[in-house]
Amino acid sequence: MSQDVANQLWNALQANEGIAPIRSQFGENDLEAAYETQRAFNQLRLDNGKELVGRKAGFTNQTAQGMMGVDVPVHGLLFDVMDVPHRGEIPGTEIT
Repeated sequence: MSQDVANQLWNALQANEGIAPIRSQFGENDLEAAYETQRAFNQLRLDNGKELVGRKAGFTNQTAQGMMGVDVPVHGLLFDVMDVPHRGEIPGTEIT
């Protein structure tokens, strides 16, 4: 299932189209399935020439966690297409 969801995300990204929220495709608070989807999506990025440049953490405080319905911080990878130099401008185009 996680690979299917990752493929949906990848296809939407390539087409520059939105999709319905994917949360409903996972069980309630199934963090492992979410991270498995993230791993599969990240592998698609790597397989398509994106370069890993760092890591990120999110929802690091209880307020943010509560807004997103999680009770722990989350983590992920940063790729070259996400990198903005210090004091750089974020382009108005979509990041792929």
